[in-house]
Amino acid sequence: VAFGVGLYLFNFQVLGRTVFPWFQEGPDQTFELFAHAAFGLLLVPFFLGMHRRLQAGTGEPY
Repeated sequence: VAFGVGLYLFNFQVLGRTVFPWFQEGPDQTFELFAHAAFGLLLVPFFLGMHRRLQAGTGEPY
């Protein structure tokens, strides 16, 4: 979830304010925050699997 929220903060609050000013006007910010948090939640199994493989000593992230 933290990855998704961090991605939201970078996308909308950093890039949206500096590079794409029209980006702030478009979508509902509450929905976008929820969607990014859900995306981060869906990535948890992949991050855990990668962490387990790296700790097992295979050294291969894939």
